[in-house]
Amino acid sequence: MEEKETKVIKMQEMQEILDNIIEVFKINRGQLSTKELYEQMRDDYHFEKTLRSLEITYLPKLENGVIGGVKFTKKLRGKHRLRDNRASNTETKKMPHNEQIFGEERAYLRLALQAIKDLPTLSNKHYKAIEARFQLHEPNTPYYIESQEAEPLEVSQFDTSELIYAITHDCLVEFKYTDISSKDIYVVEPYKIITFDGLWYLFGKDIHDSETPYKTWRLKYIVDTDIDRTSKYNLADESIEKILTKAHSADFIVDNIDNATVKSLHIEVKVSKYIGDKIQLPGEIDEILNDDGSRTIICDVSSIKEIDRDIKAWLPHIEIIQPSWYKKQIKEELQGYLDGFER
Repeated sequence: MEEKETKVIKMQEMQEILDNIIEVFKINRGQLSTKELYEQMRDDYHFEKTLRSLEITYLPKLENGVIGGVKFTKKLRGKHRLRDNRASNTETKKMPHNEQIFGEERAYLRLALQAIKDLPTLSNKHYKAIEARFQLHEPNTPYYIESQEAEPLEVSQFDTSELIYAITHDCLVEFKYTDISSKDIYVVEPYKIITFDGLWYLFGKDIHDSETPYKTWRLKYIVDTDIDRTSKYNLADESIEKILTKAHSADFIVDNIDNATVKSLHIEVKVSKYIGDKIQLPGEIDEILNDDGSRTIICDVSSIKEIDRDIKAWLPHIEIIQPSWYKKQIKEELQGYLDGFER
């Protein structure tokens, strides 16, 4: 009995220390060296253990994802980086359990399930029993949230860890791209591995393209990667984070990487009352209810590709008002489809 109580006390102590570490990072905008972290933990939270203990016992817990929703990067340019993507305590208490599992966590959950399913000794019956425990909805709540299944990272034909090394160490990377592209070989400053609609992409800078250098590449089509460990680039990670928060799809276009801005394209559409509030367009900034029951929606996107699929999905109950060139483009595409279909 005493042994169990001791274990509980140790777990509570570990959780409290990890929570304090996260709080210190928040106060310092998510970036600290080990020494800076230790000094603040010692002075503000009465941390009585050694700096070495902090480095080998507690920080690895965050690095290994012990606390879901917290991203920890070890020693990036001499500093540790930490981001807390969890909901606030107040919000979390109000949310059902299934609403707390969101976005990235669900994608990782699906990847874990896929890995379990691939085990050669696992029977189908056993897998179904495991899958049932991973369901993202609870029968006793009024909510049902369907998870988005992410493609497995194994679709890529190269070792993803190499690309992660290039990103975390600011190294240039060269690779072949097998999808339809203007060239076969790219030399890239790799910034982030990102996911949109369950598909994985590399976001980075094509150093040989002066007109549109910032691009996304599907991991699936990247092959023959070669890391240049001697060629380094400098970039503020904060700029990348700000850009990605404004991106609605992998087709976003960057205007200025230094000022963390994406291209601004205003779209104005009119939707019939038949649609009601069913339609949700990305980057919505204004909405007007018309006398006939229809609605005019104005949204701000980076690229027409970010919204094109949603627009076409609601035809004929949606009309493009602005820009005029996009309205003309839709008409020509539809006419081209009809002309081709009749032949």
